[in-house]
Amino acid sequence: MAAEANIQGYLVSIINVISSINPELEVGMKSFINVDGTVDGEVRISNIPDEWRVQDGLPMLAEFLSSVFKVAGVMSAGPEGGGYYISIGCRFGPKSESELAELAEFYKRFRGLFQIACYYTSAEDLSSILNQVVGIRLMIQSLMDKRGLPPAVIFVRVTWTPDDMKPKRYEGEKGSG
Repeated sequence: MAAEANIQGYLVSIINVISSINPELEVGMKSFINVDGTVDGEVRISNIPDEWRVQDGLPMLAEFLSSVFKVAGVMSAGPEGGGYYISIGCRFGPKSESELAELAEFYKRFRGLFQIACYYTSAEDLSSILNQVVGIRLMIQSLMDKRGLPPAVIFVRVTWTPDDMKPKRYEGEKGSG
């Protein structure tokens, strides 16, 4: 399917930019075609530097993500039609065994990793993507203030919909308002 190939190509370009800016980061990618005909792809960025996992390091994390998207650019639909949408998110969790012990009770309560993500925006507009960077930074900062949770993984999710409709929330997903 053309949409999956396009998503994979875009995600590989993001991985290449990440690797050129900071080769210490670990990156992985997956993509799949859903039963409803939509296509999802995701890049996971882990081994986040300790200096980015504290309040004072969030501007560096945001600067890094902004740099990645300024180089990787946007993604537009071609002959396949439909629309591409992007969401940037964060999984919170331990990076080491010592952090695992500190956060064990929290993870027991939530039954695993806790994650947040920005609502999908158009992948065709760089300013929308950069607004996602600002949004995820503010969301991470808020959770760090409230819960003391450090970011463990940053993810970039791209979804293609054949009808050009923005992806909706998953059933049972909560939000503010």
